[in-house]
Amino acid sequence: MKITTSLSFGIAAALWVGVAVVPASATTVTFTTTGSFCTAAQAAANSGACPVGGSNTITSGGVDPVTLTYNRMSTPVPTSAFPSYPSFGNIVASGTSGQSTTLSLVGDDFTLYIDESTPNNISGSFTAALTGTVVYNQSTAYLKFSNNSITLDGATYTLIDGITGQPAGTTEYSITPPITFTHAHGYGYTSISGEVTYTSVTPEPGFLTLTGLGFFGLILAVTLGRFRGRTATAGAARS
Repeated sequence: MKITTSLSFGIAAALWVGVAVVPASATTVTFTTTGSFCTAAQAAANSGACPVGGSNTITSGGVDPVTLTYNRMSTPVPTSAFPSYPSFGNIVASGTSGQSTTLSLVGDDFTLYIDESTPNNISGSFTAALTGTVVYNQSTAYLKFSNNSITLDGATYTLIDGITGQPAGTTEYSITPPITFTHAHGYGYTSISGEVTYTSVTPEPGFLTLTGLGFFGLILAVTLGRFRGRTATAGAARS
């Protein structure tokens, strides 16, 4: 009876140590973005993506060019409430009223890089084909991403479609042209929006440590029970 009681108590204690006091900890995902333009041929030669560190601008050239510039998220974006909906940067179109040269985007690509710093130091990318043309106050141009979601070790980054406002298999953004405000030089802003979710892929370190202590307690309880049993048996024999 003593053995059973000791063992039961040990198991209960082990489970309490191993499970009941496991702390809940929120995971924070932190990332920045970069982006580069290139020709479709350059992307094809680089595993389907524009080179890391490539140009963040594309221009029509000429005396009064239309230029697209990708503005990255250079300040780390931390989030621990999921899903979250941060910006992945924006593309600014610039040009001069009535004088700008038409920018043709046929045959060009754009790659958006997600550079995660926590919980893991890892990167992933989205690549889009560019289509159409951009001129002052007029655009037929689109970014058409071939993939809209990437998962980096538990953190999933999804592009929000610029047309429907929802996650979609193929995500498109209409490029806003330079438009007239109060000055001859105009700007058009195309925001790239996203969703971030997180699913834990490995147990928390604290959970592993405490579970290990729980199993140690269980082994100790069994050993102690057996020792007491042998002691009790020996005592009975001497009697």
